[in-house]
Amino acid sequence: MLFNDVQFWNALCITLKYAAIFVPLNLIIALFLAVLIAMPVKGVRFFRTLFYIPCVISGVAVSIIFGWILNGNYGVLNYLLSFLGIKGPQWLVDPKWALLAVIIASAFGVGSMMLIFYTDIKNIPIELYEAAAIDGAGMTRQFFNVTLPMITPTLLFNLVTSIITSFQQVTLVMLLTNGGPLKSTYFYGLMTYENAFKFHRLGYASANAWVMFIIVLLLTALVFRSSSAWVFYETEGRNAAKNIKKFGRKKVVL
Repeated sequence: MLFNDVQFWNALCITLKYAAIFVPLNLIIALFLAVLIAMPVKGVRFFRTLFYIPCVISGVAVSIIFGWILNGNYGVLNYLLSFLGIKGPQWLVDPKWALLAVIIASAFGVGSMMLIFYTDIKNIPIELYEAAAIDGAGMTRQFFNVTLPMITPTLLFNLVTSIITSFQQVTLVMLLTNGGPLKSTYFYGLMTYENAFKFHRLGYASANAWVMFIIVLLLTALVFRSSSAWVFYETEGRNAAKNIKKFGRKKVVL
């Protein structure tokens, strides 16, 4: 596997590249949507439901939808780009764009992560925002000095689960590109699946799975190791508002 299988290293590099883009992109989109639906505006319940609906759709249905959206000849995305005078690429058959196409399709299912962020944001004591407003903090300052530090434990959870998900991506890439074109989307999970159920090399597939487990374990351990520098836990609960000293500092002291 390590010295004679060229596809092993190719699949591993593609998966790491995918994870490097997929994980932060999903976190940013989910957090952005969570902040939007947490605002007390009219019709927010409709958008809350709308953003979560993709999570109840099966991976096969999502693949069919994005196979139509990303089609280079009659796809919706290229049709919309044509209004801007841009000729869209062949998303699913061009090696330069296929990986990005899979990432775009993967970002469609951020509803669960959004809902987790939303639940944590709604549990932040209103006193913190009131104290921040009294000290002259605007909405942007309140987000970075109050909201973000308060939800860092949830951010840690979503980060770990996103890393695990990125290494287990199989259904979407199998149905959209089947690892092509030219193995540009040949993910590690797809390679493990094919070794097990297409080539019937169950022992080799088990070895592939163990390597995946070790890599995910190391990445997760690295995240937890660094969490002491950026994850903040509220220990005083109701008295948390009293711990805000000055908003002129770089971060809130909890």
